[in-house]
Amino acid sequence: MNEISKSLKCVVLRNGIEIWREEERLNDLVQMLKGQKIGFIKIDNEIVNAADIIGIFSALTMEELNRRKNGQWKCQYGNWHGKNEKCFCKPLKKCRVCGKINPPSFINYNGIVCSDCWENENKN
Repeated sequence: MNEISKSLKCVVLRNGIEIWREEERLNDLVQMLKGQKIGFIKIDNEIVNAADIIGIFSALTMEELNRRKNGQWKCQYGNWHGKNEKCFCKPLKKCRVCGKINPPSFINYNGIVCSDCWENENKN
């Protein structure tokens, strides 16, 4: 069985080192960094100069950074593409009644309506 994974954060240092830890394990570090000027700090078994910390970032932010470093780009529809790759993505259709994404749908004067909502609206 899969366990629910803990929320990971990445402490990024000026020299490019990434220290990945669970979010709750970094709470004390966040509070220290918000406070007064500090020198060296301990992150588990690592000793780090706090002045070298660029920031503490989410896994999503780090993934996007790494994709951009590798030449990928994100289109207006939220999909990633390779360098020099053209985007042929189509906009998502969303039912104005139930909010389903890309349902089998009808377009009427009030916008897109999925087939289930269409039937419910047109019952006599």
